[in-house]
Amino acid sequence: MSLVNTINSAVDIAFSTLGDLVTTATLSNASNESYAFPVLDPFGNPTTEGAVSTTTVSSTVQVIIESSGKVKSPEGLDIIQTQMLIRSDEIPNPSVYSSVTVGTKVYTIVSYTADVALTTLFVTEL
Repeated sequence: MSLVNTINSAVDIAFSTLGDLVTTATLSNASNESYAFPVLDPFGNPTTEGAVSTTTVSSTVQVIIESSGKVKSPEGLDIIQTQMLIRSDEIPNPSVYSSVTVGTKVYTIVSYTADVALTTLFVTEL
């Protein structure tokens, strides 16, 4: 068994053992919009109209809320920042997500760190 598999197995055991500390969360991204410009014929007349398309990505994952505490924002305001642990294999690319919903609370993802087994999201409540 490789070291990565051993670490991932240990993380799986930890998530199973912590039972009621593990909760379900939904990760979502801010809608990505793109615009398709109209196609023009050789005389400059539109043959198709412009169109806006929106793509939204969401994923349901298991998280452990590790800690929550007051920190200073870049603007100097006191904010509550929460750290959430997620198995890295559940979200291979955390940068595509902008928010996390746990129950009725919606959090904005401020930053994250990721390694082979765990991703830590640093979030603030909306």
